[in-house]
Amino acid sequence: SAFANPSGTRITVVIVNPLSSAANVDLTVKNKTIKSITAVQSVEGSFYKDLGSIPADNHIILKPSSVTTIVIELQ
Repeated sequence: SAFANPSGTRITVVIVNPLSSAANVDLTVKNKTIKSITAVQSVEGSFYKDLGSIPADNHIILKPSSVTTIVIELQ
């Protein structure tokens, strides 16, 4: 799922990885520049772990059987 604020400067993305292996996700926003990315991730036994600030040119690692909420700030 993904949601954008009315001014189009922030997108919140929720990604579920149901697999038993990790997955890498690269984020891009067409016709926009990513200013910052922050994320929190939940796995069994560890809920709402703050992944902190993630460089815009980096990928996000989705742990096995995880739910990750990503907030993308746009310029």
